[in-house]
Amino acid sequence: MRRRCALAAIALTLCGCQFVSRRVLVPVPPETAGAWVRRGLETANPADAPEPMRTLRPEAWVRATYYHEREAIEVNAYGFKSSAQALESAQKWQASERAVVSLRGSIFIVYSSLDANRDELRTFMRGMEEGWFGRGR
Repeated sequence: MRRRCALAAIALTLCGCQFVSRRVLVPVPPETAGAWVRRGLETANPADAPEPMRTLRPEAWVRATYYHEREAIEVNAYGFKSSAQALESAQKWQASERAVVSLRGSIFIVYSSLDANRDELRTFMRGMEEGWFGRGR
């Protein structure tokens, strides 16, 4: 009898687990990226994301700010349920002279700065993503 109760409890637990929603996680950005140092990090509410991100409904949003001398770069990483949703967000993003974007699977990343130009942002992005996601990913 005990054995049957134990098996029933295990079966109910396993059945219940299939209905637990999977939450998309954005890995924590590295503390440094070359000479750049992270001084701000926040897990923000995706419902408060700026347009067009809010309408695309990301599951997660991580914001970080990096400083080097007097320059600052803001990194906004949005986690989606699928890489297709991340790709859609990249396609709908409004290009800007002060921002570059990147896709990493189901994560869409925006690097922006009032101080750095596009070439500086691209250089920062390459170093940042190598430390964040590893080489060749």
